[in-house]
Amino acid sequence: MGVRELNLDFSQGVSSPVAHFVLPQAFRQHLGNQFLRVSSPYEDFTKFFGEMASLRIQLPTGLLSILGEFRSQANFTGILLLRNMPIDSVLPESPVDGKHSPLKTTFVSESSLGVTASCLGSIFGYRFEKEGALIHNISPVKAKQKSLSNEGSEADFLFHTEVAFSKDRPDYLMLLGLRQGPYPLVPTRVARAVDALDLLSKSDIKALSESRFQLFAPESFAKSETTGPVAVLGGDVDSPRLRLNLNHMLATDSRAEVALSHLAEALEQTEYQISLEPGDLLILDNHKVVHGRLPFHAAFNGQDRWLQRAYLRETSHAYDQF
Repeated sequence: MGVRELNLDFSQGVSSPVAHFVLPQAFRQHLGNQFLRVSSPYEDFTKFFGEMASLRIQLPTGLLSILGEFRSQANFTGILLLRNMPIDSVLPESPVDGKHSPLKTTFVSESSLGVTASCLGSIFGYRFEKEGALIHNISPVKAKQKSLSNEGSEADFLFHTEVAFSKDRPDYLMLLGLRQGPYPLVPTRVARAVDALDLLSKSDIKALSESRFQLFAPESFAKSETTGPVAVLGGDVDSPRLRLNLNHMLATDSRAEVALSHLAEALEQTEYQISLEPGDLLILDNHKVVHGRLPFHAAFNGQDRWLQRAYLRETSHAYDQF
């Protein structure tokens, strides 16, 4: 099947499992104006998220509907792309340390994340990642170019589910484009468990479903942690779930190693590449979809690729963590 880069001109039609919604320009302008008055999520997140819940009623019906369906899993396969979401009209230089830039004094992009998140669940974070931040600023860090984490740029960031080593994993991942960078677009790679399993043998699926794998915390976590042995694959064949980090896991025996290699190949054969433009908000079901990023050469000139990220927990989610 091969790599497929999505044509984001949805007016021409796209045959793919990526559900999408384009925010009408009038709503973008209206919401953007509302977002200019919100509290800083970096100073008082509780107050900020309360404001997001109040602003939620101003979202267009079509967006509320597609988010509701995504949350209920009805007719969805785990990938939702929202386009033309409000972001700040003036951005400072991209952060050089992987943290919030104090020069960013408006919070329009954070509000796009927050108001959307309020329709799906609650934003949360980890004490040992990015110092417990709830909204993550993702841009290359010069001292960590080779890092196998969100702070790296030159390493191949292989397919993974977020925080795979932990039993308390996010239900959803949100990625919002702020700046593309002064170089060719750096696509986000996404692949669905259900597509990959179609290419695997029964013996591969059996091995992946057994506790034969060890997972490690990625370099972005300040605390080293190891989990295992665990299974990579859970759920059933119609709605399979993955717990995976190809950069930070080991198979505990030769049969498991072969199955993991076959899974990696199947994910590559069925992947999509989505280049996030400013205002593009990608939402992934962290149980059904893996993602990654190809290497790129950062410029470190203040204009590097800049995303914002949030983890979501959906309290009524029926998944059993495995």
